Amino acid sequence: MDPVRVGVIGCGRIAPAYLSNIRDHFGGLVQVVACADMLAEKARERVEEFGLGRAATVEEVLADPQIEMVVNLTPAGAHYEVNQAVLQAGKHLFCEKPLSFRLEHGRELVALSAERGLLFAGAADTFLGAGLQTVRRLLDEGAIGTVITANAFFAFGPRNPQYFTWGLGPLYDMAPYYLTALPALLGPVRRVSGSAQWHMVDGRPVQDAVAGTGFAVEAPSVVVAALDFQAGPVGSFTAAAESFGYNPHLAIYGSAGNIVCSDPNAYGGTIRLTTGEGAREVELTEGFAEKGRALGVAELAWAI
Repeated sequence: MDPVRVGVIGCGRIAPAYLSNIRDHFGGLVQVVACADMLAEKARERVEEFGLGRAATVEEVLADPQIEMVVNLTPAGAHYEVNQAVLQAGKHLFCEKPLSFRLEHGRELVALSAERGLLFAGAADTFLGAGLQTVRRLLDEGAIGTVITANAFFAFGPRNPQYFTWGLGPLYDMAPYYLTALPALLGPVRRVSGSAQWHMVDGRPVQDAVAGTGFAVEAPSVVVAALDFQAGPVGSFTAAAESFGYNPHLAIYGSAGNIVCSDPNAYGGTIRLTTGEGAREVELTEGFAEKGRALGVAELAWAI
């Protein structure tokens, strides 16, 4: 098959994670034709850095009849408008998370893609990787019996201002990896309850631990949820930006054992299975385990 011709819109911090894997692993499925960014020099930098496509404007990407799919890597606040423009231009779409900030806008985009006969996918795509797909296999084989509960937790910091900005707080920035992994492993969630808090220190906004300067708190710094799964299990989820370092955890507990999963923020990683026979690490046997991003882009190209 011929590779799907792709335009990338947004050449900022996350772009290298996509472009490196497209170049090194997915070239048979994906051909980057053009890279665009609001800052023209940034697009030129990425083209030179990875040797993929040409630098272009957003308008040129949307108007190019050769481009079949667009990968939207713009800042989260621009996702809805860019996604809408891409679909209206008649191109398949892969978007970084979130699809939009508002539920009704997300539903509108899904309906628009169906109306136009276009495929529409988005991050988080890490559940497609070898780590969580190996967990999926263990569950299907009954390695831990009947699933009873699951616990997902991550905390990061130190109190960096960007993680208290609306649209970038822990719920929008990191939670999508966990809230995609859980249904991928345990099925649909039928009910959610939760609590969110804006933490303050001594009655003032939290301080930047590095610069020691105050900053506005626009997003909840801690979000906790209880998840009732349609199949029966109940799970818990915590997202916090009040910690030091990076502390990911996803575990599933069953009637015959438990699994400590690989980091939902990565394609690979370590899996630990504990049963009545003891604890052991599980070899990753299911697919792609490289670092970076773009597995979902390749999957969407294959679907096209």
